[in-house]
Amino acid sequence: AFNFRSSSDAEYVAVTGVDHIKEISVADYNSQTYLLIEFNEAGAEQFKKLCTSTSSSQPTVYVYMGEAFQTSFSAEDITNYSQMQLTVADYASAKDFYYKTKFGSLSITLNAQTMTVNTMSSVLGLGIDNTASIVLLAMIGCIFAIIIAAFVFIGVKYKMFAVLLMPMVMLASVIAFWVFTAISIIEINVSSLLAIMLSYVLIFANSLSFISRIEEEYKQGKTIAASLEAGIIKAKPATLVSSIILVFIFALVAIFVKGQVASASLILIVFTVLNALINLVALPYVTNLYNKSNKQQGKPFGLKQEDSANV
Repeated sequence: AFNFRSSSDAEYVAVTGVDHIKEISVADYNSQTYLLIEFNEAGAEQFKKLCTSTSSSQPTVYVYMGEAFQTSFSAEDITNYSQMQLTVADYASAKDFYYKTKFGSLSITLNAQTMTVNTMSSVLGLGIDNTASIVLLAMIGCIFAIIIAAFVFIGVKYKMFAVLLMPMVMLASVIAFWVFTAISIIEINVSSLLAIMLSYVLIFANSLSFISRIEEEYKQGKTIAASLEAGIIKAKPATLVSSIILVFIFALVAIFVKGQVASASLILIVFTVLNALINLVALPYVTNLYNKSNKQQGKPFGLKQEDSANV
């Protein structure tokens, strides 16, 4: 704990950071940097007692952090005991001293009988050498595998839908991770990677639901334009309702549960909103826009009608 002492001996008068300091700040004046320490009422009285406790003509105040001596200064010319101003060499040193003083003024008591020191394993996080662990690398690999597998499946079966969907997913990913950097509680760990993995599964599942609705309409013999219109209308309610329900559930979890679960919930909220924008707005719009120049009906989309394998 930060404190002022009247001497370096065992018997001393002390002003402690926990009991006597009201505020600490760093200030610059006339090219000098100062650490300004303001005392509370009890602190002002104790500081006055400290400065006048010695019979020496030049009383000295000793600055300690716990039992570690930091510096000392003369209290000879001090007349205002409500605050203390320490001159520091430079601003960086002043800020360093400020934080040491600030945190050394917290009312914390350690019990030697019950205190234990635990060591965290780096298996599920970052290792000592700041390289990602095998588990995190494996999970990141799974995320990329899900994305690639989904695009390959949609590309092989539904062709043009994969081309239209790819830039949307890429843009959504950039937006999502940009948002994550602005939310301080979101961290990269096992739970957040699981949330990201689930989010991409959700996006592709909704996209496939959207495409399958169009496929069903086209198989009934409708034109591709009519199939797109009917399929979009039928796919929207399920996507909209499920998105609202998921956002509501994840928001409740984020509010009432703390830690990694809250972080994962926020990730799922962001991706659920982006999923809704992709499958309710962007993908239907872009698909209709592309179809305006389409002269081959369902062929570019990999769609076939039941009565003709070549339509």
